[in-house]
Amino acid sequence: MDFYNFRLLLLILTAIGCRSGDSLLPPNISGVIGRNVTFPTALPASISGVASLSWTFKSPTQPQPSPVYTRLNDNEKVASGYVGRILCNKTTFALQLGPLTSMDGGTYSLSVITLDMVTLTAETILEVLEAVADVKVIYSPREPVEINSTVVLTCVAQGSSLSYNWMNGSAPVVADGQHVTLNRSQLIISSVFRGDLLGPIYCIAQNKLESARSPVFNLTVSYGPEKVAMTRVPTDEVLKKGSNMTLSCTAQSSPVADLLWLLNGVLLPMKGSTLYLSGLTEEQSGNYTCMAYNNITRRYTVSQVTTVSIIEAISGTNINGPASLLIAGNSTANLTCKALAGKADRVVWFKDGKSLETTPRVILNGDKSTVSILEVQKEDAGKYSCHLINSVNTDIDNYVMVINYGPENVKITGVKQVEVVDTVVMTCLAASVPAPTYVWKFNGTVLDTTTAEYKINKPDYRNSGIYTCEAYNPITGLTNIATHSLLVKGEGELHDQLSDGAIAAIVITVLIILAVIIAFIIHKKRKVTE
Repeated sequence: MDFYNFRLLLLILTAIGCRSGDSLLPPNISGVIGRNVTFPTALPASISGVASLSWTFKSPTQPQPSPVYTRLNDNEKVASGYVGRILCNKTTFALQLGPLTSMDGGTYSLSVITLDMVTLTAETILEVLEAVADVKVIYSPREPVEINSTVVLTCVAQGSSLSYNWMNGSAPVVADGQHVTLNRSQLIISSVFRGDLLGPIYCIAQNKLESARSPVFNLTVSYGPEKVAMTRVPTDEVLKKGSNMTLSCTAQSSPVADLLWLLNGVLLPMKGSTLYLSGLTEEQSGNYTCMAYNNITRRYTVSQVTTVSIIEAISGTNINGPASLLIAGNSTANLTCKALAGKADRVVWFKDGKSLETTPRVILNGDKSTVSILEVQKEDAGKYSCHLINSVNTDIDNYVMVINYGPENVKITGVKQVEVVDTVVMTCLAASVPAPTYVWKFNGTVLDTTTAEYKINKPDYRNSGIYTCEAYNPITGLTNIATHSLLVKGEGELHDQLSDGAIAAIVITVLIILAVIIAFIIHKKRKVTE
């Protein structure tokens, strides 16, 4: 019997008397394009044997059943469209079909005729699914900005009947319905924060047969700049002209912020995290600020202001004193202190190492750069020091003031009585600047000695008399005189006489004895009276 006639016989037998095999096939089967699917069968145990079976197929586009596989005894036939794609289990009669195409989806019917001529029929619906593949995450906007942006992540995949799950590491992404929302293949984050979904983030696309995951994804959110901080080395608020300064700036920002520098609000040409300035000038004094700018967020933030003053060090300090000689009581002295470079904030004067005290005669002008001394006195002579001070250094100059005065307090020292065998030395003393010249006279006659000391070796009686010393100051034009009397005696005459001290001692002793006698007499009189 050929298969055509066999097919007619099956149809007749089926029409005459057949029964449904409700559990012979599952109602629905799914398969994936490009893979195999098996139609499992569950033949009743009471079946004594199978005489024949056939598999047929119909689809919405092909409503009439068409043969797939037919078996009569040990003879089998595979329809032309299924050659090389069909395997039928000889024991269970389960059918394996594959690799599947999209055209294989539809209703498959199984008809079995047992040896005792019982016909069993069943059908199942095969759903052919597209394979899950090319799973990836796309997102917008491409450069989300913290708080400003709503980020939409979309899970894109090839496949049919897909569902989606979002994962953050090994845990599912939790949606709160407000900040984080899930909408099928989309994960929506409103007013995104930098800490949202730090990841790794990935999505899983799946159908009832298989699943696939996307590559991991990390959400990068642009934020900042913020916490902009600036440091300065050195930290001194005042720097010496010509010195160096380094400013450093940091900021928290994603992406990394551009760091700009401003001086007194004016943008400097230098950029970067470090601003190095060498050989500072006074024009570079002012308020320095670091500004951080994020070209994605379009935001900028400025640091705190650091103020620096560049000051030239004081040098070349000089005291300019009187050009003419100073005479005590007659002259006025002006001392002016100035520097060749730098500007002083303070001027301090010292005299002989001590702070200069002002008096009605010693006057400082308004900026203390000039000391005026009215009618100078000899006490005004000494070492004057001027200290010019600013924030970076102190410079000093000294000036020695000479006051011409005298001579004054002229006196002659020396013995007044000598013997002819002695040596006479008389010294003329005088307070005077400059030192005076001396003229000695004896009884009005000028002597040939012009030094402060007048000496006579082995004087005789003719050297007795009045000696005069005239001290003369050529600057002040003043002369002062002192006199001294000298008595020259013969050898041994001074030693034969009681000395002044001895005479005084005798006089004192006599007076004491008289006092004792008088006291005794008074005491006796009082007793007699009693």
